[in-house]
Amino acid sequence: MRRIESRQEFLELLTVVLLSAPDDFIDEGLPPEESLNLERAYRLLDVGLEHVRKCLNDQKYAEFVLDLKRSQMAFEAGDEHTGAALIQKLMRDLGFGPKKG
Repeated sequence: MRRIESRQEFLELLTVVLLSAPDDFIDEGLPPEESLNLERAYRLLDVGLEHVRKCLNDQKYAEFVLDLKRSQMAFEAGDEHTGAALIQKLMRDLGFGPKKG
């Protein structure tokens, strides 16, 4: 399994999740046990949190982690709208795209 090595790679994986979740991940020609799916994507994001920790204060980081988990739970429950909205919020929290206000 690959690893997230930077904040930019974390953002790129969030984008993949936004476009692919819950079950439209691209087949990369890897064996099924290595291909990216919802569970593996969120496992990578959990490990990659270390790269976003540096750019958020303690309160924002705690909210970020909670929103990441909520997005996963929404996708797993079939609520694509809520899952996608939370991913978009996470991306804005990292400075990607316009601020909602």
